[in-house]
Amino acid sequence: MIAVVTGYYTTLNKATHDATLLPKWRAQFADSCKICLNEYDVIKKELDLGTRYVGGGYKLESLIPTSWDDRGGRLKMTYRAEAGKAYNKAGKLIDSVTTTQLRDQTVTVERQAAAWYVVFIDSPTK
Repeated sequence: MIAVVTGYYTTLNKATHDATLLPKWRAQFADSCKICLNEYDVIKKELDLGTRYVGGGYKLESLIPTSWDDRGGRLKMTYRAEAGKAYNKAGKLIDSVTTTQLRDQTVTVERQAAAWYVVFIDSPTK
C-alpha cells in the first residue's frame, strides 16, 4: 500500500513537468477520488495551454498504514507542498507558491481486479 501512494505522488510530481506522463498518473487513481480528478484536470488543462512548472510538487514525509488487508486500506500521510512557480506559454510568471507547513491527509487505496488504485484522499489538515 505504501508503494501505491508513493508511486502516485512520484508520478504526479513528474507529470507536472512532462505531459507524456499524464496517462500513467491517471491510471493510478479511481474515478471515486474527487481530489485526484480535480488536480489532474487542472494540471492537464494548464499543460495543454503550454504552462511550464518549475519546482513544486509534494514531498512525502511519512506514510503510516492505519488499516489494511489484502483488498486495500488507509494510510495517514504527512507531507509538504514544495515551493514552485508556473509560467505561461509566453514565459510570463502566472503563479508562485512557497513551501507549506507539514500537512496531514488520509489516503485510501483499493485493489480492483488485478491493480491497486488511490480511491480517496481527504482534505488536508494544517
